[in-house]
Amino acid sequence: MRGHGGYGRSTKDRNNNSDISQGADDLAAAATYIRKLRGARPLLVYGISSGALRAALFAQRNPEMVGRIALDAMVWTGDGSPTLDERKKKLAEFKTKNRRPSTSPSSIRSSTAIIPAPPRIK
Repeated sequence: MRGHGGYGRSTKDRNNNSDISQGADDLAAAATYIRKLRGARPLLVYGISSGALRAALFAQRNPEMVGRIALDAMVWTGDGSPTLDERKKKLAEFKTKNRRPSTSPSSIRSSTAIIPAPPRIK
């Protein structure tokens, strides 16, 4: 499982800015390693919040690696998105920092999990 930097219990002092595309690249590297160790079976992929965006992009780029995918609390980024409308109001502030402030020190804002699928029973 991977948290996406600067939230929850992760280190806050790194100059970390992992965008969606880099996150999908990281997932591809992890998936390649897992498949090397466990066999080239399709993977079960789960993403929450911006982790769902990373998981979706990973699956789009690597459909042969994904057996099933679950996207939880995926951020709507289309026209008229209320979330993006609110974030636009704070764009100048966001540009000065690599992470948004957390309202709870133990919160996990986003994560992605990649799990080898169990072998099929015949």
